[in-house]
Amino acid sequence: ALHMPYGGGSTGGALQIDPYTLERIEVLKGPASVLYGQNEPGGIVNMVSKRPTATPIREVVLGGGSQDRRYGAFDVGGALDEQGTYLYRLTGVGRDINSEIDYAEQKRFMLAPSFTWNPNEQTSLTFYGQYQKDNDVPEAQGLPAYGTVFSTPNGRIKRSTFIGEPGLNSYDRDQFVFGYEFSHELNDVWTFKQNTRYAYLDDQYVAPLHGYRFVPNPNTGADDRRYATRYGVDWSQTNKAFGMDNMAQAKFKTGAIDHTALIGIDYYHFKSKFFGLYSNQEPTTIIDLYKPVYGS
Repeated sequence: ALHMPYGGGSTGGALQIDPYTLERIEVLKGPASVLYGQNEPGGIVNMVSKRPTATPIREVVLGGGSQDRRYGAFDVGGALDEQGTYLYRLTGVGRDINSEIDYAEQKRFMLAPSFTWNPNEQTSLTFYGQYQKDNDVPEAQGLPAYGTVFSTPNGRIKRSTFIGEPGLNSYDRDQFVFGYEFSHELNDVWTFKQNTRYAYLDDQYVAPLHGYRFVPNPNTGADDRRYATRYGVDWSQTNKAFGMDNMAQAKFKTGAIDHTALIGIDYYHFKSKFFGLYSNQEPTTIIDLYKPVYGS
């Protein structure tokens, strides 16, 4: 298991793993988690990716749903020769989803190839990669308590109200992962394993957001909590991460007792570049929360 780059408390800047690319998810509790590289001693969530197998895999998934949800995925793989020396697997995902919020949408394209070479029964080498591109109009927005929880003379704010700016709000992400997994049985006792991965992520978020304050009605001057200011957000970041986990495993017996010993060295390097602009000072644009007029 290799440590994933983390966005420091935010999903922005962190790798997003599509569930369809996973074989299973394991939860390891307690200090056993430190046996798998740089991890917290309280436990880890281990996401096991799909890898090549000798068993043929042929799967195609098509789906749809509310909010104009359209989804497609495929998973193919198997052996390239009769001996099972060469194995492959290719997984892909595409989706286009609207939202209950006006103008909000999610689009994703993902492709994950992997290839395994088994030169003999003692040795295995797997190369893998993943490219993922997301183009979203985020629906992450806050509506005020007045007009939703508390009544006002204006009525209720529609739950579908989009307080951003159509054509401007966007969240774009490009994610690339490449690595290999190597395993070799040195003898009946010792096995050496090495996992290496490089990850690159670039994302950008642009949006005018509500969250500053209510302002008097520009038409009547009344403080009727109908109009609110919006502030601008424009940030981008690029994260690069390289990790390598080396482990030697020994299995042996002393009398009637079986032993498993592990010796490992883990290396991890993370580099991040962030640029952000936040505009919450006057003048800011205002929006009618009940009948939004965009373009101002």
